[in-house]
Amino acid sequence: MPKPSFSGERVIESKRGIRSYVDPKVFQSTHPHERASFRVPVWVRRGGIVGISLRFIIWFVTASPVFKITSVEIRGDAKTETKDAVNKLIGKNIFLIGGKKAEQSLAKQQTGIKEIKVIRGLPHSVIVALVERDPVVVWETNGVRYLIDTEGIAFKQFDGTYPRIVDEKNLPVNLGSIVADPLFITYARSIYQDIFAQTHY
Repeated sequence: MPKPSFSGERVIESKRGIRSYVDPKVFQSTHPHERASFRVPVWVRRGGIVGISLRFIIWFVTASPVFKITSVEIRGDAKTETKDAVNKLIGKNIFLIGGKKAEQSLAKQQTGIKEIKVIRGLPHSVIVALVERDPVVVWETNGVRYLIDTEGIAFKQFDGTYPRIVDEKNLPVNLGSIVADPLFITYARSIYQDIFAQTHY
């Protein structure tokens, strides 16, 4: 029985009187509801795992209670206001305070600190070694008095009995800055000591 003819078909084999036909429409078409399978590349999956791991590590280091400061040891003769400022480190993250960062912050808050070293001990302890400034004279300007150390640095407002130097120019004073030459402070202090020795015997 002869094979019916279809549009676009062609003979692909003719052997021993047997003819095979191919309809190109059948072999080249795709089922309309068939979808190609999609696989996530390996590098994408590995990148996702690495990203999640990094987020966990960052959280653990910066937000975990394991690294919250619970103990602060102060080494040195610190005044009450300095101790209060140092103890505010308790409860903060030991990595986020930073060694140098904490030193600069405390020295800025407490201008009476001359030297300071913050040592962090994992996971949650801190040692603060410091030296405070020793006042030698009182510097007065614009009616306000300031304690001055041997380096000529004004570090605190004060009303007391230290020998007083009055600035007649009334120049402004920034705490933590030098307002007088150290040699002048030494000279003024020596004069006061001589006068005190001669009048108190």
